[in-house]
Amino acid sequence: MSVVLRVMSKIKNLIRTAGLLLGVARRSRFPAKMSNDPLRSTVCFVLGNGPSLNTDINEELEIFRMGDIFCVNDFAETDLYENIQPKHYVFADPCYWLPALPEHLISSRNHLYGKILNKTSWPLTIYVPFEAQGFFEGIVAHDKNISLSFYNTTAFDGKKIIANKLYDLGLCMPTPQNVLIPALFLSLRLGYKKIILLGADHSWHETLALDDANRVCVKDKHFYNEDAKLTPWSMDGTEENIWTMDAIFHALGRMFEGYWKIDEYTKHLGAQIYNASSVTYIDAFKRMSFSDIGKELTQCVGKER
Repeated sequence: MSVVLRVMSKIKNLIRTAGLLLGVARRSRFPAKMSNDPLRSTVCFVLGNGPSLNTDINEELEIFRMGDIFCVNDFAETDLYENIQPKHYVFADPCYWLPALPEHLISSRNHLYGKILNKTSWPLTIYVPFEAQGFFEGIVAHDKNISLSFYNTTAFDGKKIIANKLYDLGLCMPTPQNVLIPALFLSLRLGYKKIILLGADHSWHETLALDDANRVCVKDKHFYNEDAKLTPWSMDGTEENIWTMDAIFHALGRMFEGYWKIDEYTKHLGAQIYNASSVTYIDAFKRMSFSDIGKELTQCVGKER
């Protein structure tokens, strides 16, 4: 009887895997366009916008000369954008391109894109999901410094050996619950072997509270607005679609699980991600203090030479 049950279990797993693969095939576009520029170094920094970024770098910007830089979301609104001149810029949230959004969100993102176009005087690649291709092509069509690259956001939650092959092909990735997941994934796909993560606090849960109307509120703090006020946490920028507490913690769980999937893929590629954020809740990656980054990267650069 146990043999029959094992066989039935294997058949169910095969059917499930086949269904997942079919879903990947339906939703993915191939090939995903990646940058063809050669890497000047196998080292890169992936910068989140968490409050700890200010404290950690403390204007010690020389460290960023040791590798290429990925930034995300509203980073171009800050002076740091021009000071360190990132090579890669990643967007993942549909709020950055969907047309049916509240006016204040559309105004905010238009202001951001104006900053990117006006500030960027160096070669920059912007990475967006395929679904945002037409929107971003319209924005940067005539800018000589900015190029676009497109990626699949299809999630695959199957066997690791199958997932890694699909990741290698750029057909899917771990669930992109937070923009840092595609940023890290793309850095690996481009061939970086030493990846330093900064500004990855992920501490929203520390600020959660209910207001008198029983709405879930949060202080959405970043390194450029650490004095953020407690406001209802909206799913889409409207007051109608406020997160519920269970949905928030479910989404956070999927996000942290995604980092463990990234860690598995990192091992598959023989790379290493270091989390150098002094404040962080990401437990998937090896920790490193900011003061040790220079030493680690000097050794890495020395080996490359």
